[in-house]
Amino acid sequence: MGNITDYIPENTAVLIQLNNPDQFTNDLRNNAFLKANNSFPPLKNLNQRLSAFNYFSHKKPALLAFSSENENHISYTYISEGIPEIKNLDSIPNRKVETTKAEFGEIKSFTFEDYTTHTTQIDSFFIASDSKKILEELLENKNRKITNHSADLEKALRAASDRNPTVFISHENISEIFLNMLPEGSASFLNNFSNWTALDTEVNQNMIKLDGITTATDTLPKFINLFEDVNPARNDLASVTPGGASGFLSYAFQDFRNLETNLLKQNSKQPSENNTSKEKTLLENASEIGVIYTEEGNIFAVRSIGSEPLESFAAGSNLAEEFRSIEIYGYEDAQIFQALLKPIISTGNLKYSAQVDNFLLFSEGIEPLKETIAEIQNKNTFAENPAYLSASENLSTEASVLWVSRNGNFKTFLADKVSEENRSATKDISVDEFPFTAFQLIYNSNFAHVHAILEKNEQKLSSAGVQQTATVTLESPVAGPPVFIKNHRTKGMDVAVQDTDNNLYLISESGNIYWKKQLESRILGSIQQVDIFRNGRIQLVFATPHKLQVIDREGNEVKPFPLEFNDEITQPLALFDYDNNRKYRFVVTQGREVLMYDRKGARVKGFGFTKAADRISQQPKHIRMGNKDYIVIPETTGKINILDRRGNVRVPVKEQLDLSGNHLYEYNNNFTSTSKNGELIKITQNGNISKEALGLGENHAIDATAKTLVTLSDNQLSIKGNTVELDFGLYTEPEIFVLNNKLYIQVTDTQAKRVFLFDSNGALLPGFPVYGTSVIDLNNIDGDRNLEFVVKGEDDTLLLYEVKE
Repeated sequence: MGNITDYIPENTAVLIQLNNPDQFTNDLRNNAFLKANNSFPPLKNLNQRLSAFNYFSHKKPALLAFSSENENHISYTYISEGIPEIKNLDSIPNRKVETTKAEFGEIKSFTFEDYTTHTTQIDSFFIASDSKKILEELLENKNRKITNHSADLEKALRAASDRNPTVFISHENISEIFLNMLPEGSASFLNNFSNWTALDTEVNQNMIKLDGITTATDTLPKFINLFEDVNPARNDLASVTPGGASGFLSYAFQDFRNLETNLLKQNSKQPSENNTSKEKTLLENASEIGVIYTEEGNIFAVRSIGSEPLESFAAGSNLAEEFRSIEIYGYEDAQIFQALLKPIISTGNLKYSAQVDNFLLFSEGIEPLKETIAEIQNKNTFAENPAYLSASENLSTEASVLWVSRNGNFKTFLADKVSEENRSATKDISVDEFPFTAFQLIYNSNFAHVHAILEKNEQKLSSAGVQQTATVTLESPVAGPPVFIKNHRTKGMDVAVQDTDNNLYLISESGNIYWKKQLESRILGSIQQVDIFRNGRIQLVFATPHKLQVIDREGNEVKPFPLEFNDEITQPLALFDYDNNRKYRFVVTQGREVLMYDRKGARVKGFGFTKAADRISQQPKHIRMGNKDYIVIPETTGKINILDRRGNVRVPVKEQLDLSGNHLYEYNNNFTSTSKNGELIKITQNGNISKEALGLGENHAIDATAKTLVTLSDNQLSIKGNTVELDFGLYTEPEIFVLNNKLYIQVTDTQAKRVFLFDSNGALLPGFPVYGTSVIDLNNIDGDRNLEFVVKGEDDTLLLYEVKE
């Protein structure tokens, strides 16, 4: 009886050794990246072609080989020990099973959903392929006692992991598979990379990780031979790579002269003792070179061991411009670096240079340098990116080669290499949760270690004090602000939110969606919570343009709700609980009219204010000062109605005010808001009005509690008189949260997608800002000592964070 390797097809380019095929299939199926892109044509096609294996149980070791049958078709062959258990075929519609006699054996063909898999048995091995021709050749080879595998592959297979799947790549045979996937690309680099690569594969829900070796002989020089006797060094290019760059390619070494010798050898050139150019001198005193890929243009970078070589290089150069205290020089010898570093780096037509720290940066245009300088000074580089830092934890700090790509840009590059029919789908690959791919090569006498990582961005610890705990993806973009809702069962809190298709969701604190419910239209304002039956069970309450809705935590409507209205509801629902005894009042606004209902859905007849003089500009608001209740209803004319519980005027406000649009708040025992020209307006409980100039800009915003006033004007955030200067941006209105007897103030820069959280003294909490694109809801949702908040991330994503103080 032969070995399993005897039945590997000739010209196999990729071979996967599977110790537990079923487990590997499950890991792939549950991987978030593959799951998000299962409709991508090449993946979908592969899944369909392998769909027959859904009907077989595979727990014994196996090999899965991919080989090129012709230039237009890549065939797979599956080889396993023992005959797999076939599941009940009677339940499969449109199935077809037929058996044919080949010259040297029997072939059984299974057709499921228009895809055919051919199978045969040789000795104790089960072999399946989508190519009948391959099986016929294997049967013939068995009869003639011919084997296809190489001694190198046999050696590599013996060294493979007995725990994780191992992927073997034959670089000699990879061209046709590569060009089948990327017909507009070039396979020459892969062909010349090495002879064989073996990669142990770790796949889980959040990561695809490859670790292995690649080998090449000295008889025919390959790419990895360039790093023979070139000891790796620290890769530091991420520290000068702008946060918005597409990626970078870094080569690090301890002695450039050895790398130069290998480059000359592969380029069939003799070393020149007369080459004393400043470019060569700089490289001889460098420990890293590389290329940074940006939208503005590529940047060639050299990291010097000391400062003297950098100063010597700049001597005599013409100053082109000074930008942010960094001198940018003209550079005229555009092709010298290109000649010295061929073929590992293409520098382009370099015209400008600038020194940043111990790096000398070159570019064809001046704008890429200026953009890079700005990003470095703003600390917006790959080295400060939490997702990059998380991915780099799986890599060595020293490597011969380090290639890092931002996947959002890399898929655009790939789109130019695929067939026309797959171009659009390639651009639509979902990479939001997997922002980076990294590849690393570390040479070590006759072979090189290879590491690669594609990892989900969990922002496990964005920085000290803030930890992302969950990510939730909705079916459509987020429409309104997410809010926390009490869970009377767990004593914790859940999240309620609506999407743009008007689906209402209830989501657990861990990010699991309990349910979604289709509503007829968009919710006005925020979702609120009530205990209608006063039994500790919480319901959601809100208004849509024509309904007042109360929904229980199972997603069911609570009778007698919804209340339906013919006329449009024009403001968010106002919810009053005067004495905190759950005798709720629901206040509905329709233009000038005010309608008040009790918790049973009955109209409150004792409320006398039913119509304002003009259109009501904000939802009515309940304020309690001392032992008195006030209902505040502003109108578009600037008139303010301050009423008692029965709707009678409690505070006469005789002056029509030029209000800014901010709400009225209780602040220092006054009704407080601002005017359009930035004055602080204070109305006493007797109706007296005073104004105080605050110097606020036209588009300012405020929030207040009984003793704290917060204002935001342009980029000036004032908290109890303490001013915080923010970066210029587009900020949400400030919001005060009072939790654990502490005040927290929140704003979000929706342009920069950063969430800020300050204490009552204006100090930014540790770990902030963090990523987010909306207002937040902040609370203690799980009963521990830490607070949590929920915020919109990408268009269709919610993020939950924990704040550790």
